[in-house]
Amino acid sequence: MKSACLAMLFAFLALLGAGCPHERKTLVEETLDPSYVTAKQRLREGSPDKAIVLFEKVIHKRPTAPESQLELGAIFLHHKKDPIRAIYHLQQYLEQKPDSREAPMVEDMILSAKRLYASQLPGNPFRKALDQAELLDTIDRLEKENRRLASDNNTLKGQLAILSATQTPQPTQPTQTVAPAVQPRVQPARVAAQTPSPATQPSQPSPPAAARSYTVEKGDTLYRISMRFYGRPDKIQAIFEANRSVLKDINDLKPGQVINLPQ
Repeated sequence: MKSACLAMLFAFLALLGAGCPHERKTLVEETLDPSYVTAKQRLREGSPDKAIVLFEKVIHKRPTAPESQLELGAIFLHHKKDPIRAIYHLQQYLEQKPDSREAPMVEDMILSAKRLYASQLPGNPFRKALDQAELLDTIDRLEKENRRLASDNNTLKGQLAILSATQTPQPTQPTQTVAPAVQPRVQPARVAAQTPSPATQPSQPSPPAAARSYTVEKGDTLYRISMRFYGRPDKIQAIFEANRSVLKDINDLKPGQVINLPQ
């Protein structure tokens, strides 16, 4: 009787342990994982070794954990000065999130790790090669920036040409020579009475200049818009102040938005 009861108890516990397969495989978002949250806390407390253990725990229990890979890469590069392990984890991040916004930064971190590895070799035999590679990378970035500026310049020239073509010149009116009218001679006292003094003449307020509107295109920034319409970058803040009702900050531009361009 006792053995039968134990067998039924074990069977019941096995059913409870099995549960629903879908529920067992459900994982919370990586950055909400308790181990990830605690690892970030340990890192802020200045305990990178404890953070490493917790980040590795996240990686081992998840099919992909790009954020933990990135954190480990940064720790091994900046805290542990271990370029080999840093490169491994950073490359894992790029494999899992190749099109992320942080991908260019991660590529720079990998390059820094390679430089660190070369500098740790006896005699630093690859120093000149690394300096040359860095110089070539700088030249490549400058060439890309020059091409982008040239493209913006061509776009601006095209817009100026369109504006010039759409502005029709106003016909000049022939001037008419009018003979001066003969004014009757008036006594000085009456002239003073008829002519109001400048102080008493009401000043007419000048009408405010109308603001232009512009529809934001893909790739636009306040810097590009300022350069395109004003020819200088110091109008960024003025454009932002004129559009506070639609812009949360200077980077809150979205294609299709209509913004005002102050005079």
